Amino acid sequence: PQVFSPTHPNPNLWYPDSSPSFSWEKEWAASDFSYSFDQNLTSRPDGIPEGAETQVSFSDVQDGIWYFHLRQKKEGVWGKTSNVQVLIDSTPPRDFTPRVETYNRLVGYQTMVYFETVDDSSGIDHYEVSVIDLSEKESARSFFTEEISPYQVPFKKAGKYNVIIKAADKAGNTRDEEARFRMITPLISHIEGKGLEIRGILFSWWIIWFLVLLVPVSAIGIWRFMVKKTNHEEIK
Repeated sequence: PQVFSPTHPNPNLWYPDSSPSFSWEKEWAASDFSYSFDQNLTSRPDGIPEGAETQVSFSDVQDGIWYFHLRQKKEGVWGKTSNVQVLIDSTPPRDFTPRVETYNRLVGYQTMVYFETVDDSSGIDHYEVSVIDLSEKESARSFFTEEISPYQVPFKKAGKYNVIIKAADKAGNTRDEEARFRMITPLISHIEGKGLEIRGILFSWWIIWFLVLLVPVSAIGIWRFMVKKTNHEEIK
């Protein structure tokens, strides 16, 4: 018999619905149906009658490629098996962390965002990016646009920004990840939670604080040395 899925109509497309249903036509003189649902294309129903109903549904089906198999009993004889494929992916892509880097160029500087993740079932379809200038009003925030990695941040002015990366799989599931950074000067970017990036080199906060403390201490030491040297020469 002809079998179709109203919830997963195209056998070559991935769907996020994990509760597929199937319907079929009852031919003249058909008395019983036997069906099975598994991940083996060559499976055959066991021939145990499931009744005369012409539809069935399944719930909480795991992600993957599944097959519905149906046979009908007509005039006491079980017929051939009809098969329908359904592709199920109800899980979003894996977690990932966008990476922000700033590069100095002869004609200016570039802030690039790197991102990549995987999807275990249907695979990654595309990425969308939105860069938000946190100093602007809500209405001025940018929309998502489809992009690839690495993505060049279009803003050049100093300020604090938030970049949101949306990863979408082939079933339409999405995962959003974001990273905040601050443009202090054309050559310096503040990477939130990490430190300052200067001319493409990231300096962690502990290194910066070490330098901040070291310079005054060194200056004091040099000053004391010069004072002692001057006093010694005056005594002579």
